[in-house]
Amino acid sequence: MIKDDFYQYINNNWLNNTDIPNHESRWGTFNILAEDNLNKIKLLLEDNVNCSNPDFIKLCNLYIQSLNITNTKPKEVVKTFLDKINTINDKVQLQDFINNQFFLYGISTPVSYYVDLDLHTPYYILHVGTAGLGLPDKEYYLDDNYKDICKKYKIFMKEYLELFDLNFDIDTIFNLEKILAKNTYSAVEKRNPELMDNLYLYEDFNNNFKELNIHLLFNNLKKNNKNIGKINVLNPKFLKNNKGTGYIDLWNNLPLNIWKEYFIWLYLRKLGNYIHYDTEIKLFNFYNKDLEGIKEMKPLWKRSINKCEILLGPLLGQLYVSKYFSIDDKNKVLKIIKFIKNTFKHRLLNNEWMTSVTIDKAITKLNKMNFKIGYPDKWRDFKNYNISNKFTFFENVLICLFNDTKYYNNYIGEEKDLNQWFMNSHEVNAYYSPQLNEIVFPAGILQYPFYSSTNNIGLNFGGIGCVIGHEIIHGFDDQGRKYDGNGQLVNWWNEGDKNNFIKLTDKLVDIYSNIKIYDKNVNGKLTLGENIADLGGVNIAYYALINYLDENQNENICTKKYDCFQQFFINYANIWKCKYRKEALLKRILVDPHSPPKVRSNVILSLFKPFYKHFNITKDDKMYRDININIF
Repeated sequence: MIKDDFYQYINNNWLNNTDIPNHESRWGTFNILAEDNLNKIKLLLEDNVNCSNPDFIKLCNLYIQSLNITNTKPKEVVKTFLDKINTINDKVQLQDFINNQFFLYGISTPVSYYVDLDLHTPYYILHVGTAGLGLPDKEYYLDDNYKDICKKYKIFMKEYLELFDLNFDIDTIFNLEKILAKNTYSAVEKRNPELMDNLYLYEDFNNNFKELNIHLLFNNLKKNNKNIGKINVLNPKFLKNNKGTGYIDLWNNLPLNIWKEYFIWLYLRKLGNYIHYDTEIKLFNFYNKDLEGIKEMKPLWKRSINKCEILLGPLLGQLYVSKYFSIDDKNKVLKIIKFIKNTFKHRLLNNEWMTSVTIDKAITKLNKMNFKIGYPDKWRDFKNYNISNKFTFFENVLICLFNDTKYYNNYIGEEKDLNQWFMNSHEVNAYYSPQLNEIVFPAGILQYPFYSSTNNIGLNFGGIGCVIGHEIIHGFDDQGRKYDGNGQLVNWWNEGDKNNFIKLTDKLVDIYSNIKIYDKNVNGKLTLGENIADLGGVNIAYYALINYLDENQNENICTKKYDCFQQFFINYANIWKCKYRKEALLKRILVDPHSPPKVRSNVILSLFKPFYKHFNITKDDKMYRDININIF
């Protein structure tokens, strides 16, 4: 069976004896480690209430406060907001109010605003996107297969708003979302940075989309900086199009009361997990139970930590690494990174389908790639977060949102900040940032089975080594390859090399698109970047292990059953073990750029020919594929 279904064979005992917890949509390696980290954080929060660090005290107080469910009715919690919006008499006032909610609290609906790097310069600018849909993807509105979900969604909308004694026209709000969905990018389109690169000078934006009253928002954000005058619109057709179905077209044609009801709905839904226990229940029943098949809510303490993570995530990470991260482990991981990076450089130099000009530029990008391990060199300052028990939990939430929004908005016009982290230190994950050309490995993922100082080196290379390789390859996948070593959107590829890349990756698209899960095909285009990274990650981690053992022969340790390289492949299959509820897996296939776990394991190994050698795979075995795709 090991030659027919490697993933199942390696994880068979775990898969057959593990049940998904009732409060989870899936359960696997990442979830197990995250659960363990949650328990550690819970103890830290309970133990640090009276510590000497004022920021940790704020975090602990917010956590304790969130455990005490308020007796105040939902509508009383948001009374100030509802009173303000009820005084609005025209669309100009409403748009200014919407803009102000972004400027104060970062609440962007239905047009989203955020500050991020310009795609062509090392400066932060304002970006305008979309954030008006209550369903996870446009297909839920447009595909008849999701009619039942839409019915449940409308029931949820009605019942949710009734908690605030609001009786809105649900069909009108839903139909408005449906029209907006038609002009929203698909999950595949959202992966194309060139499609979302639409720069406007401030004056041109204001002339084209004057209804957004951007000048008031811009005046609040503006600094004495020459880089402030550009705005990037991710999807201009969402705002205005020749069909008359853009947001601004609808804004001009629909009456004020519809927009007020729509915005109230979006605001209350987005803040629902902070408002009241009853709003949490309604959100859970639809988004988690109906859409993902989860049977029951997470315990209150877990939900409370999740809220703290959203509001004060860097502080949670700082608290975690103060006890649970070793500098020695960081140095050992850096050693693995060095071997994997050098191996990839060697493979680029010997690449057979790229010309030397493109190879040289790829190596330049690789050499500029930065690696962050464990936690930031400098922790973020939270002294202005005046969280206090004098305020209600919801008021403290708004204090957090206000300061968080101010923190990010202050970047506008400034030069690239290489100290920023976009993931908290306790998280079990990793990421590559194309605009910073850097890879980040939080402390949370640097533990068994991904990495352990007591692991056989084959296990470490098959775990964290493959993750390191995966993230490096993201810099050269179908998205990452469009950015240069400075993180700017530049076409640095020879045209012939670009065509060769597309021919090779089209083969991957075809393979994955023909895989069915519950009669639904995996989306080979949506998952392409992750599949390229998976294949390349295993490739360079494997050859890096060979190079490592050449220099460290004493670490080439065999067990009674498996040699070092077999352990490499075994741990690769092990780290992806995961069980899904059917509803959650079907949702993942629709919206998630990652392939399902078993697919990530078996397809990649079946495409990697050295795997065949170590497990004697032949044409008679189901793990065998009569195709060779060697990209990186």
